Amino acid sequence: MNQIRSVQYAHFGVLFSISMLAGFGLEQFLKKRLSASQYALGLSWLLFITIFSLTCFLLSSQDTASYYSYSSRWLGSFILLLIAVGIGVTGTVLRKRKIAGVLLAFLVLVNLLYFKPGFTPVAKIIPQRWRFQNPEPLSLLAPLHEDKSLYRIIGFGKVLSDNYNLLYRLNDLRVYEALYPEAYVRMIAEIEGFAMEHALVQFLKSGWHFTISEKNLTHPLLNKLGLKYLFSDYEINSDGWELVNRTSFYFLYRNPNAWSRVWIKNDFIRRIDFEGAQIKSYLPDQVLIRLNNIENAELILADQYAVGWKAISFPSRSQRRIFPEEGIFRKVALKKGDQEIKFYYQPWGFRIGLYFSLTSLALFLSGTGFGFFRKKFSSAGLNV
Repeated sequence: MNQIRSVQYAHFGVLFSISMLAGFGLEQFLKKRLSASQYALGLSWLLFITIFSLTCFLLSSQDTASYYSYSSRWLGSFILLLIAVGIGVTGTVLRKRKIAGVLLAFLVLVNLLYFKPGFTPVAKIIPQRWRFQNPEPLSLLAPLHEDKSLYRIIGFGKVLSDNYNLLYRLNDLRVYEALYPEAYVRMIAEIEGFAMEHALVQFLKSGWHFTISEKNLTHPLLNKLGLKYLFSDYEINSDGWELVNRTSFYFLYRNPNAWSRVWIKNDFIRRIDFEGAQIKSYLPDQVLIRLNNIENAELILADQYAVGWKAISFPSRSQRRIFPEEGIFRKVALKKGDQEIKFYYQPWGFRIGLYFSLTSLALFLSGTGFGFFRKKFSSAGLNV
């Protein structure tokens, strides 16, 4: 239970939810609110899903098959569910619901205690973990507090958990902005040299994220991604990476060739300009970039290109279309007179939801007011 905050142990949450539903179903079963026909219908659906899943497994490639073998616990949970439905049908037909109920309760315990992860009979539960207090950051991270630029990091070994990405707002390349867009996966595949059809296997083998091997640390795409710091529990021997801090067990390396988060691209003269644009303000839903007399060029922001982001130029306050750069970054065409470009997040889904919410609130208040005054006038009329 000490580990369920990690996405790697999401399987526990599924099993826990199944167990809660099983408890509710057991109550309905013992109170005779479920008939044999309902159980038979459920069993038929499960048998169909089982046959369909096995067919997909047999027709899958070798890499996909290895993924299924990696997730064998899911199949075990599914078999438990089939057994539970069978017990329910048998207990209903033979009118032995109490005996069947005991067997079902036993299956619920097996589901929780045997199929792990993080919830086993021998696991030690640490109550302090449930107080939602972030652990103290490693002393090794001290140089990062002094670096005010925007950069990405990566960890080797067990020195840096993926959750540091959220706990201390460290932009970890392994969990790229907490999302895995296809363009990002393709870029990692190019760096690591694996085919896209093997991406899922690489993701699972690395521990539910994508990582970079030591031999590929000199790949030029890592500079463009802004990979500036590397944490490791062993010494790294790679050209271009310099040791900046170390403890008895950990090492911190810096890549002096890492690109900044924003730059100017001019295809006509084939030049990259890092001095022509500076980030003035950087927030999760808004980025303001100051320009230095740039025109007839393109502004590149090395953040994820995604639907919902918009751009506006100042002082003209004109909307600018955002294009994908290499499928993953954001790109805006610059015009003469542009002094600042502001990226802001405004998805249509949020706006539509907001409009409907405000409209519903207005209708509710109008209806309530109309009903109140109507009742008041009606009472006044009756009193006359």
